[in-house]
Amino acid sequence: MRPMPNFYNLLRARKFTTAADTALELAPYDSATPNFVVEAGGKLKWSSGSAAADTNLYRAAANRLKTDDSFDVASGQTYKIDGADVLSSTTLGSTVVNSSLTSVGSLTSLTAATPNFNGNVTVTGNINISGNATWHADFNQQTTGSYVIYSSDDGKVVTMNNASSNIIYIDTNSSTPVSVGTQITIIQVGAGQTSIEPISGAVTIRTTTTRKLRSQYSVATLLKIATDEWILFGDLAAF
Repeated sequence: MRPMPNFYNLLRARKFTTAADTALELAPYDSATPNFVVEAGGKLKWSSGSAAADTNLYRAAANRLKTDDSFDVASGQTYKIDGADVLSSTTLGSTVVNSSLTSVGSLTSLTAATPNFNGNVTVTGNINISGNATWHADFNQQTTGSYVIYSSDDGKVVTMNNASSNIIYIDTNSSTPVSVGTQITIIQVGAGQTSIEPISGAVTIRTTTTRKLRSQYSVATLLKIATDEWILFGDLAAF
């Protein structure tokens, strides 16, 4: 017959020196270490029975339980708050309407009633919009005689406001990297004619006419189509 557990020295009420003292141990007769321990302060600890306890649960503050380890919910089960599902292995519950998430990984679909994005949004693939989409241009206003295009100009409107002739330069990708697909709108705000020129012969700017905007308030677009190749189109001066 297996010996009965000895509770005499373990199960004692209000006679422990510290909260970390062991109040209760449970284990099969052949376990090297206790599988379950209750400390005097109420902390619950579990082990494999062959090593020290590696999982716990305890009161961290008023009305709050805490573990120093992880909760693992079985497949098909959910985390609930007041009976309402808030999280499964793949889905946020319908009651979750606000979040401070900074990253959500790869989304296969997203339905948003009134989305408001602050900062940059990068999308790979198609966006299908039902209703109206409002886009506000971000301006890069220049008053100098020359300016070099940077990657930060992607999607922006670059304005050149100068009474004298001025130049927008495009550098080689090795010196000033800009992603293929970058699109930049250029407006000649001032009376001085704006030209778009490569810094070196390694850069190609393709156009059907000159690389000069036609007059004050003319608008043109730069589109990068290859590593050092751009297309310029819009209200350009004739040959």
